[in-house]
Amino acid sequence: MARVALATEHVRLGAKTIEQLGWEVSADYGDKWQEYRAIRNSVGVVDISNRGRIEVTGKNRIQFLHNLVSNDVKSMQPGNGIFAAFLNIRGHILSDCFIYMIEDSILLDIPTSTREKIYYHLEKYSPAGEFNVTDITEASSLLALQGPLAKPFLSKLGAVNIDKLHQELQITETKIAGHSLRVVKHSRTGEEGFDLFISNENIVAIFDALVKAGARPVGQKAFDLLRIEAAVPEYGIDMDEDIILLETGLESAVSYTKGCYLGQEPIARIHHRGRDQTAKRLAGLVISGEDVPLAKAKVFNKDGKEIGYITSADFSPILSKVVALAYLKRNNFTVGLNHCVEINGKQVSAEVSKLPFYYKG
Repeated sequence: MARVALATEHVRLGAKTIEQLGWEVSADYGDKWQEYRAIRNSVGVVDISNRGRIEVTGKNRIQFLHNLVSNDVKSMQPGNGIFAAFLNIRGHILSDCFIYMIEDSILLDIPTSTREKIYYHLEKYSPAGEFNVTDITEASSLLALQGPLAKPFLSKLGAVNIDKLHQELQITETKIAGHSLRVVKHSRTGEEGFDLFISNENIVAIFDALVKAGARPVGQKAFDLLRIEAAVPEYGIDMDEDIILLETGLESAVSYTKGCYLGQEPIARIHHRGRDQTAKRLAGLVISGEDVPLAKAKVFNKDGKEIGYITSADFSPILSKVVALAYLKRNNFTVGLNHCVEINGKQVSAEVSKLPFYYKG
């Protein structure tokens, strides 16, 4: 089982660890709800170093990557990032990814579950020349600093250049506690947030500085709830290779003007028919009662017909109700429709909700 560079620090801070996709991660630090409130009300820090990080270099890096993902890499300028997806020829999702343009390289942030698959998917193009792929996951760390006070918190720590990050996924270099790192403006929870890309030689010093200054360590349990409220789908949970990209609703990952790329034809065909022409779509449900449905729990319409299944669910303190992400068949995901979810052998009423369940402000 792989361990993050901060594993010892997390245990020292009281983390309860679990195994997740071959990695030891912090489930919580003793109180999921306090951790949740830290991000909703002030600032918290989540170690997501188990996510994959791949560096692409070489003269042809932009052209090669542009042809392999769903968004427009060619139009990117240094200091900017985009959300995109790797697809197969049927438009199904091999992986989602965040792509950052650095001066002489491209940095990819990808889900834990797709790290090896995407590395080999890219690496096979290296023999074509001037396209080099390096997996830097185990040589680096990634922290998500989230919360309404995240920006002033970083400024208080002396992190310069933060004010230059005006848009989501912009990236810059800065220093904390005298140590260099890259910072990305990135909300993963519905609150203002920043991703911190840090070399392992600097990670302990920077993490300790964050915690000593008041950032509360947050474990995976609270982080999962926060991302569900913010309707952020997770690869391997809410999407996989059986899902067509447009069924997720993540149209920000798609450029319809960039030209050809792997998987482009089915995406373009669905788009030109109209948004509701996918067979199913990821939707939000607000569920009555306090019982939380399991993943794959069945969803039925008012006529008792099975129309979908749950992917993620949890109790939302903000709504004081159970919320869930679910794939629902066409004509069943209109906001306000009433359905039922199977929980513990019973059918519990659920209403289709606008997504996200929570948004800043």
